[in-house]
Amino acid sequence: MVLGLIQLPPVTTPDPDAYDTAKWVHVTFAWSSVALVLGHIAMALKHHWFDKDHVLTSMLPNSKARS
Repeated sequence: MVLGLIQLPPVTTPDPDAYDTAKWVHVTFAWSSVALVLGHIAMALKHHWFDKDHVLTSMLPNSKARS
């Protein structure tokens, strides 16, 4: 299912032996992605609040701020 709306056809035949490995890889990459995004946001806010170097505001469209 894609977004709970569309049923995709199976790509391969089901393999119960590979399910645990595939699930582990999927969950590991998903949580790693979440950690990377949250870390990126945290460092951007650190630049803005603690370093006060205008890195965050310079990313805004039409920004005149330069670090």
